[in-house]
Amino acid sequence: MAIHISAHSLIGQQSPFAPGVASDGTTFHMVFRANNPSGDLLYATSTDGLNWTRQPDVGEQSQGAAAVAILDGRVVAAYIANNPSNQLIVSVFDPVSGQWGHNTDSGESTGGGVSAVAANNKVAVYYPSNNPAKDLLEVAISFGAAPLLVGAGAQKKNY
Repeated sequence: MAIHISAHSLIGQQSPFAPGVASDGTTFHMVFRANNPSGDLLYATSTDGLNWTRQPDVGEQSQGAAAVAILDGRVVAAYIANNPSNQLIVSVFDPVSGQWGHNTDSGESTGGGVSAVAANNKVAVYYPSNNPAKDLLEVAISFGAAPLLVGAGAQKKNY
């Protein structure tokens, strides 16, 4: 099997960190940190992955890159709070209301970046612990009777 890599393309957005991108099958969803001192998290969508349209900002700030996944038609962004706490925060975009909400403190802190994947009716968020060992940890995010289950109410695994 041959692997083909295209030449790079400008997509009309700027950030000091790699964006978090996920697809729901028809639309790409990108959350990225603004390329300025504010640390604002911005949101854009695209049908082809090249031409992006800005959507409502997340309404939060981050120290670095956000991780993004799609669960039950909602965009889930996980990121590190832009303050000394290093708290892992989760925000959810509701396509029905067209707004971000559930800016939820997971009760966890991290010493590094975050990654996320949607599978088995949950979003698994992976991150290094905020301790010298840098244990890799996971919190599971799901939707149920309460709008968002995360942190103490969610499954945690230590790797």
